[in-house]
Amino acid sequence: MRIAFIILIILTVQAYNSFGQSITTANLSWTVSRMDNKNTGMIDERGGTIQSYGAERVDWYDSRGTLKQTFAIREINGGWGNVANAGSILYEAETEGKPCTIMFQRDGGSILIRIIVLPNGGQPLIYEFTIQNLTTL
Repeated sequence: MRIAFIILIILTVQAYNSFGQSITTANLSWTVSRMDNKNTGMIDERGGTIQSYGAERVDWYDSRGTLKQTFAIREINGGWGNVANAGSILYEAETEGKPCTIMFQRDGGSILIRIIVLPNGGQPLIYEFTIQNLTTL
């Protein structure tokens, strides 16, 4: 019984440590439960993954694990020292030569990622992702 309790404590500490990460330095995997295309009104609940690599890049994968888009981070606005706590950060980035912003936000128990891509001369493409789980890579 005592060994099981010790193992439980170790696993709990490891799980807590994986979330006590700074978004600008850690490699994180954000499991998507819902994607809302604000331009078309389409809602996709098949899932997917957003992977953030510190201050370097953000990758968007669909539910089949296929890479949909890579965003190169150019500038960071704000700071979020511990993704286990409420907070937010805004990345200015670029994808396929188009400027974009990526906002990560935790408010209470909910996590939201919003990506806005600014195509040349077109209407902004706006995607919102509801996150169900967050782990380190």
